[in-house]
Amino acid sequence: MTETTCIQEFIDHLGITTSAFEDKCGLGSGTISKGRGRSNFSRTTLSRIANAFPQLNMDWVRTGNGMMLNPATITAGDNSANAIGGNATTNVGNKMLLRELAELRRMLDEALRENRELTARYLAIIEKLTK
Repeated sequence: MTETTCIQEFIDHLGITTSAFEDKCGLGSGTISKGRGRSNFSRTTLSRIANAFPQLNMDWVRTGNGMMLNPATITAGDNSANAIGGNATTNVGNKMLLRELAELRRMLDEALRENRELTARYLAIIEKLTK
């Protein structure tokens, strides 16, 4: 995922327009849409976004890994658009939480798979040693 893709996903999560997002961040009109042709934003742009939306996990924006929102800022029924005066419904927040849960489930499943593989390897080594 590129920074642009992550930012657009966050804007969609908020249920606001790109223009409203740019206004909240103090960015010039078109900053986000112009960014769609490239993969990264300037440090200044990222800093303004981080200041305007502290709930946004900037590591996720930069790498595409992890969760969209900072864990400390997620609350039940989170509806980040309220910070802007948007009219996104709780369903938007619920959809985002479901996506995050699905990502956590995927990560857990992968960790369990790796654990099973390591366990099988260790058992094979132990079996060889006991023969």
